[in-house]
Amino acid sequence: MAEPRDTVANAVADAHIVLEPVETRVFELFKAVACSLEGEHGSVPTMRVAGGWIRDKLLGLQSLDIDITLDIMSGRAFAMAVEHYVQSKVAHLSCLNLCPDALG
Repeated sequence: MAEPRDTVANAVADAHIVLEPVETRVFELFKAVACSLEGEHGSVPTMRVAGGWIRDKLLGLQSLDIDITLDIMSGRAFAMAVEHYVQSKVAHLSCLNLCPDALG
């Protein structure tokens, strides 16, 4: 008879998480922000998803609570970096909308 931990390990190893479109966009944003921080920190922060989101996805449930752990910076610092990154993109898009000649 298999040990319970072996059963859980096998279930996790065989698991497949399907991202919703909004989750894909969130993770793409986080990855872009992390890559943009390489110059400041000398390396790209490693992000890991933790908590109930993983459990819910493995159970086939939708979850709106994504917990991210980071290795080289605090969550607050990363949240501020996300805010700055998004604001810079919005400002750039606003400028292009106001100055269509800037597109060439």
